[in-house]
Amino acid sequence: MSLVRNTIIALFLIIAFFAQAQIGGLSASKLGSFSIGVVPNKMIEFEPSFTHYISKQYWDKSGKRQDIFSTSDSVRNISAMSFRFTYGILDKLELGVSVSPDVSMSNWGLRYVILNNAKFGLAAITGANIPLGNQTIDKKLRLADNIMSFGIGGVMSYNFNKNFSADFTGQYQLFAEETDHNDKNSLFFNLDFGYYFFDHQLQLVTALAYRTVQDDEGGHNVFTINPGITVETGETFIIVLYFPIDVVGKREIINNGFGFALTMAIN
Repeated sequence: MSLVRNTIIALFLIIAFFAQAQIGGLSASKLGSFSIGVVPNKMIEFEPSFTHYISKQYWDKSGKRQDIFSTSDSVRNISAMSFRFTYGILDKLELGVSVSPDVSMSNWGLRYVILNNAKFGLAAITGANIPLGNQTIDKKLRLADNIMSFGIGGVMSYNFNKNFSADFTGQYQLFAEETDHNDKNSLFFNLDFGYYFFDHQLQLVTALAYRTVQDDEGGHNVFTINPGITVETGETFIIVLYFPIDVVGKREIINNGFGFALTMAIN
């Protein structure tokens, strides 16, 4: 593999890592999108999660698929874990943080419920992604994963009936200072549809996600379809399984994978 291609792939991996760093630490009822429901007052939610991605190709600046490796017998595997802690401050307010196992990155979030009735709900979210380091850092290199960013957004939930519902989240993110790659701002859009079976013990979910980051070269983006399930047979825990598939994009690694999360409520 040439030096130029190595450099391009390394850059895309940095982009792909940080582009997924949306507002974190908040609870969810489905997969990619938040809902307007918050953790109950004075209760804590703890959630360990695991993701694994497989990559063989990337989209170039024209949106065409290109092979990462010069031979077909190579593949890039990326695995990650995170731990989320969310606390219900008030009946309509929650605060949370997600951290990586080595505590090198933290994602903080705050959600306030503006409106919540039987059919429709609306909430506001804000947060910050704060790198903690846990490594030697050259301050002259302003890499995206070493720079603090801030986000703000809104959440809408709609209940079609007692079993079928949808959640939508829109977020805007900007960096605290200019990066080496001059990433200016990011937009994230998530739309999740969920349908319950077996008296709300099993939920089938289809999640749609789009993210775009603007830079000097016009930006990079990706659209992802993420099917999955939530298993809610216990009173104090929820099991989440999901299988994200990148469908179309530009200047991004093409990832396919799976994830697992265990959400536990602590009084």
